[in-house]
Amino acid sequence: MCTCIDACANRGHLPSPWLATVPLGVWFPMIAGVPSPARGVAVAVIVAITGACSSPAPVPAASTVPTSEANSSESTGGRHPDPSAAIASCHSALRAVPETPADTRAGIVAAGCSGLFVEAACRNAMRRSDQVPHERRASELARACSAAYCPLLPEPKPELCGMDTADTAPAELAEHWSSFVEQVYVFDLGEVGRPLAGLYSHPFSPLERPPPQEQESAPAPRIAVAITEAGVEITITQPGGQSESRRMAIADLTPDLAAALDGTSTEAGVAISVQADVPYDQVVAVFDALRAAGFERVSLETR
Repeated sequence: MCTCIDACANRGHLPSPWLATVPLGVWFPMIAGVPSPARGVAVAVIVAITGACSSPAPVPAASTVPTSEANSSESTGGRHPDPSAAIASCHSALRAVPETPADTRAGIVAAGCSGLFVEAACRNAMRRSDQVPHERRASELARACSAAYCPLLPEPKPELCGMDTADTAPAELAEHWSSFVEQVYVFDLGEVGRPLAGLYSHPFSPLERPPPQEQESAPAPRIAVAITEAGVEITITQPGGQSESRRMAIADLTPDLAAALDGTSTEAGVAISVQADVPYDQVVAVFDALRAAGFERVSLETR
């Protein structure tokens, strides 16, 4: 499950072309504390960033905004001191995973990606997660992060905030971790954090193991989405090579895209290409429309 994000979105436009991939099957099971049985999964985590955003992530101070301001639902700009650097740091850690020994991968990702969180208690719990026995990782991470963020998050709060994490099974905690992380990322990083949650929440979370793959699935179609200043063009290519293209406007994107993808397996990979001058909010609109239609295996490139 993956989406992608412009690490320099605070500049208002996507950066110059630069694309890197990290196989999800390599590091997702590793974070869960087990060797990877899913290296063949044809999914890539793709993050578009520029060299200007590749400096190490700073260690953000604990909550630097008053509680009254933190609880304001109107505050959508985020409060992280340097979200681009935090995203770049996590991306660098993920890129390093395939080249490092299996027993050190969890620590690399925990250290590299913990800087996405502003609250120190949650950030430190994530950084130490590889040192915690696997059977306790879910409850300890959920406990530390919910205690740190639930008093600060605006209403409606995620369901994890009302749960007894100590007595909840890891699989159930994992079900609620994604929505919790999405709200936290938006709270800390601003709207740039919303698609980030899809990128990092499930694979980045050490709360669940991937289901075993019992058999090869049937070939899925390929979906290409081109975003330009003129609108969106979607091309669906079937396994046999037949393709069909449709153009649609951003204003009517959600219903038009849902209609265009009706009957297409949500297991299909979606490759998004973005014209360099397209505003960031249009890219987010495409991601939102794809997620609403059930498509989360998404990759992003700029041109």
